[in-house]
Amino acid sequence: MMRKLLFVTCVAALSLNVPSYAHHSDVAYENTSIEIKDVTFVKTAWVNPHSIVTFDVKDASGKVTQWIVEMGSPSAMSAVGWNRNSLTPGAVATVVVFPARNGTAHGRLARVMFPDGKTLNYREPRPAGGAQ
Repeated sequence: MMRKLLFVTCVAALSLNVPSYAHHSDVAYENTSIEIKDVTFVKTAWVNPHSIVTFDVKDASGKVTQWIVEMGSPSAMSAVGWNRNSLTPGAVATVVVFPARNGTAHGRLARVMFPDGKTLNYREPRPAGGAQ
């Protein structure tokens, strides 16, 4: 009986961990990044499990598209030099993102470059073939 209980407990514990691996997949995003110039930051949500930044992009005709991109958790972002005030609403910058594969204005943030030369990095481009 004790062995059966131990077995069931181990299987239950291992099965709880499976969704966390699936959650951290980057399959929804392209393997190559794109650079978007002159974005205007709208807001940042400094929350778990992923911080989210929203910014506006104006095309040549003046049409504005709002992008929503994810970053790491606040603790992961803090570990590489970010804080909740790193991206202030109204600030203009160039961003590098891994865009969504489905063509929507969503992505995974890689880098932000400000006009004064300050750069905030989060993710480096993945090598060809996918996994990082």
